[in-house]
Amino acid sequence: MPKYIPPKANRGIIDDPLWLYRHLIRQARALYDDVARTWYTGHIRRRFEENREPPSSQRTVQLIREARHGVTQLAKANAGVTKSLAKVLESGYGRVGKRRHDLLKPILVHGKPVVKGDDPRLALPFTSEPFRALLVWADVKNINVKIPETNIWNQPFPKVREPRKLQLAHAKLVKVCPAPLPMDEYERLKRFVNGKEMPKPSRRKVELQLVTKIRSGEVPVDPELGRPHDMTPRSWRRMWQRVLAQTPALHFNAEGKKWEVISTDTRPDMPDGKLEEFDVTVDEESTQKSICK
Repeated sequence: MPKYIPPKANRGIIDDPLWLYRHLIRQARALYDDVARTWYTGHIRRRFEENREPPSSQRTVQLIREARHGVTQLAKANAGVTKSLAKVLESGYGRVGKRRHDLLKPILVHGKPVVKGDDPRLALPFTSEPFRALLVWADVKNINVKIPETNIWNQPFPKVREPRKLQLAHAKLVKVCPAPLPMDEYERLKRFVNGKEMPKPSRRKVELQLVTKIRSGEVPVDPELGRPHDMTPRSWRRMWQRVLAQTPALHFNAEGKKWEVISTDTRPDMPDGKLEEFDVTVDEESTQKSICK
């Protein structure tokens, strides 16, 4: 294993990889949302297993820096810091990060023909039907890329450049394409938002020391990330509602023989009934002032 060179700055977290691994697992197991808890725990284990033998000392320093950042981010999420908690939930539900790529992989290769001996530099990108359906749902423009007839010198556009131009355009589409959740997770997320179900509680009952320090202000938090919150069921429903608003699910319509994107309108429903049935108080004086203006 390459010689370990510690980072120049010490931000209060020990740089021992085993120590960082244990604290990452502890923070991940303390997450309130069991979907994010399960994914983060497995993701941390896979990352440490894959990087058991880093190729260089520089890579070792980079991995330890990322692990230190992960400990503080999970601790802030457990303390109820708004932006950190939103980032953790979005990663756990596949809106960003590693899980998003894992959810998109089977979508991108669905129905793709197998071509042996094809040069990847000259291969044309493949747009599957479910991938196109997700792009249409996300209102992505310029799905069909047009090759220009001439270049900047008014010469015919070279054929050898067409694959690369299409590949770059396809990469941009993949970057903005939302990843669909599995149907069971999507339905469960909807029940979370509606308050019909709550996550399975964590086995850890005692708050972690770093989380307590963040709540008490002993460990400072960037004001742009928000402040620590005591999360209530209503607060959790709002966080899940934010995730659900950007989360689709895919369903194959056997009758129409096409892929359909399932999404939900997360805006609050208006109560049923007539206007006269509700207690509405109108300030006549302020109303008259606004009319005069």
